[in-house]
Amino acid sequence: MSEIPPPDEPEVPSLHPTLVNIAPNPFNPGTRITYEVPHPMQVKIAIYDLRGRLIAVPLDLLVTARENEVTWDGCDQRGRPAPAGSYLVRLTTATAADVRKIALVK
Repeated sequence: MSEIPPPDEPEVPSLHPTLVNIAPNPFNPGTRITYEVPHPMQVKIAIYDLRGRLIAVPLDLLVTARENEVTWDGCDQRGRPAPAGSYLVRLTTATAADVRKIALVK
């Protein structure tokens, strides 16, 4: 007698803010950062170099509960192009944080 496979479980939305996708990666000159939040909340997305220095803050505001997107243009806080290399994208809220690595190529 063959076993009946269990039914596919529906996707459950995340209960925590999360980075969903960063594309393209590697990128030049810009990249789209897609993130999801379970309810309206203050979200900060910051870009750091691998030494932990703040490079840019493409987002710091109250967002709605859903999948959202922000673009980083590859520039620092003063509008100067960041050098090629690896960077960390950090999403931070009052209750959680998520980090992903990206690469800027020239």
